[in-house]
Order: sequence, then C-alpha cells, then structure tokens
Amino acid sequence: GLTATCALRGWALVVRLCVRNSQYGPLVATAQFRHRGSSNAPVTSDEYSDCQCPSCARVQPQLSEWMKTYDGRVRLLFKHYPLRNIHRNALPAAIAAECAGAQKQFWGYAEKLYATQPQWAPLADATTHYLVIASELNLDATRFNTCRANPATQASVLRDAQEAVRPGHDSTPTFFTRDQ
Repeated sequence: GLTATCALRGWALVVRLCVRNSQYGPLVATAQFRHRGSSNAPVTSDEYSDCQCPSCARVQPQLSEWMKTYDGRVRLLFKHYPLRNIHRNALPAAIAAECAGAQKQFWGYAEKLYATQPQWAPLADATTHYLVIASELNLDATRFNTCRANPATQASVLRDAQEAVRPGHDSTPTFFTRDQ
C-alpha cells in the first residue's frame, strides 16, 4: 500500500491507507468526470475538498505535480466536502463545479475556482462569478443553470460530504489512499 506524509508550504498533508469498505460503510461512487489518472492505476486516492478552502486551493498545484510524478500508478477521485459552517459559498461552488463536470469541464472549472478563490469567497453571493467561469469555459449557460437549480445536483454533493463525515473528519483537504 501507499502511505505518505508530504510537507506542503508549512502544513502537513497526510495521505493514509484505507480500504474500499471501511468500518463506516462502502465508499460512495464518484462521477467519472471527477476522476484523474488511469482507471488501471494500482493506487487510488480520494480527495475530500472544499472549493472555498484556502488550504485546498494551495494543495492543487502539488497534486498536479504528484499526478505527473506517479502517472499511471495513481488515480485521484475528487469528492466534495463543503464546510458550510465556515464557508458560505462552498456548497454553491461545489454545485457549480458539478454542473461544469456534466459538460466535461469539471477539472478546468475547479482549477478556476481555486485560482480565483480570493475574489469570490468573501462575497455574499458568488453566483455571478460562477457564471463568468462557466462562460470562460464555453459551457452551455442554459444547461449549467438548469443543473445548478436541480435538487439532485445538491444531493450528489452532499452524499460526498456525508461520506467524509462518517469517519468523523471535519477538515479539508482530507485524502484516503488505498490499493485497488
């Protein structure tokens, strides 16, 4: 199995080994558009992340490098974990990213969310910013807005968050790494 601790800009990112069916129950299936890396990779890491979390934004460049370094050997699955008690825009941002994913633009959208986080995170309502990113990525605006308004999209995001809460995790980013 793969277990690693990496120092990232003054804070520790701990990647721990776990199993597909933990004592907390089976892992929730992740939409294919939130997978990065080979489906045949011997190691899979689940990233529980909050789009409004500054630490999550800081770790993204290192994760990209990690995926290049371990190309073909690691698969990353992104799971939403919006910390709504401290980040008011986390859930709407996750929903917007999910809707971008429905148009095959999840990773591009997530990258732009993290890169522009200081601009939209303090806003009372960041909807305009989400729409600007969607436009920059040439997403179909009608499909994007319909998806954002669909309760099933929020339910999908919250299923990921519920999975993270079961073992009692209350911070982001959190990673679980397991052998296939």
